[in-house]
Amino acid sequence: MRPFPLKQLRLAWHVAGKYNKNIEEWPLRGGANGSLRFEIEIKDAANAGLVNALKLLQPIKDKYSGVTCRLIPIG
Repeated sequence: MRPFPLKQLRLAWHVAGKYNKNIEEWPLRGGANGSLRFEIEIKDAANAGLVNALKLLQPIKDKYSGVTCRLIPIG
């Protein structure tokens, strides 16, 4: 298992790297908008294993229910 910071760095990188300005529909356009938490994004082959990084953030999200998609890049 990779250390927590490396998983979160990869997660943030992939979230930001999926942005496509030519796609108007959200969450399909990607980017730092929390779209990686949706099945269509997390099942993308390039995002393999990132579901584990999302799971690491779940206790924080549970504790602070007001936190939204910004938790992913901050994580």
